[in-house]
Amino acid sequence: MRNNVLYKRNYDPMGQQWLLVIPKQLRRDVLKSLHDALTSGHLGFAKTYDRIRGKYCWPGLYGSVRRYVSHCRECQRRKSPPQLPSGQLHPIKPLIYHLIKLE
Repeated sequence: MRNNVLYKRNYDPMGQQWLLVIPKQLRRDVLKSLHDALTSGHLGFAKTYDRIRGKYCWPGLYGSVRRYVSHCRECQRRKSPPQLPSGQLHPIKPLIYHLIKLE
C-alpha cells in the first residue's frame, strides 16, 4: 500500500512493476473504459483481458472480463455466426461414365 492505495507486485516482465488493485465499485468503469470506449474498439476477450491485466488486478479478473465481453451487445451484434468447417470434397463421376455403363 502506497499513499492509501493498494498495489500488487507484478512479475510479468512485459507489464508494469506494480498493478493497481481495483475495488468492486470501480471494476465496471475499468471494463467499460478499456473495452467500450471509442479508443478501445471492442477488441474481444483476449485483447481486453491483456490490456486490463497489464495495468490493473482484482480477484476474479479473468471471469469478470469474460462475462463482460460475452454480454456486450455491440460485440454480439458484429460477431460472425459460428460455422462448421467445410466438408471434404468427393469426386463426382462424369455423366458420360453413367451413360456408357447403362448401354
